[in-house]
Amino acid sequence: PEGGVLHVHGNVKDSEEDSWLENLTMSIKDFALAEGYMWKVSIEHVEQVKWYAPHILHLVAD
Repeated sequence: PEGGVLHVHGNVKDSEEDSWLENLTMSIKDFALAEGYMWKVSIEHVEQVKWYAPHILHLVAD
C-alpha cells in the first residue's frame, strides 16, 4: 500500500507552533529514513483543539 495520513496530537507553547510543525515533519522523515524509507512528508491540516493551559495549545496535525 502507498500513502496515508498520520494524526498527531501535541501540547505546544503558542509562540512555538511553527517550530513544532517543522520539528514534527523532520522527525517523521528521520524516523522513516532510519527504517529505510524515503517518505514525502507534509503537513496538510493543523487544528487548534483547545487551550491546555495559559499559552499552551493542544494541536492536532495531519
